[in-house]
Amino acid sequence: GPACWEVDQIETLIDAGMNIARFNFSHGDHKGHKACLDRLREAANNKNQNVAVMLDTKGPEIRSGFFANGAKNICLTKGDTLTLTTDYDYKGDSHKIACSYPSLPTSVKPGQSILVADGSL
Repeated sequence: GPACWEVDQIETLIDAGMNIARFNFSHGDHKGHKACLDRLREAANNKNQNVAVMLDTKGPEIRSGFFANGAKNICLTKGDTLTLTTDYDYKGDSHKIACSYPSLPTSVKPGQSILVADGSL
């Protein structure tokens, strides 16, 4: 990111042991990412080091549905079960909420964790 944008800053990271650079494709554009990759390659060549590139791509944006009776929020209790439904017309409550990802049932397996609100729930 901007904190280590320039070639000399990247070289300092390589000197400190960096051997992989993560590019967050949720932000920025192709032109900006290409410029960063070019600077990374220049710094790696200057240091005669191989530096791998990891691309963090944006997944689907999954939205929760609306709540029953026009509620703006619901209260969840730690340890309770919360069911997700792909019926986006369903009006949710503290036991069941709708989500906008119709492929959810085929994208997960029993026992897998589903992080809600970037894992804050």
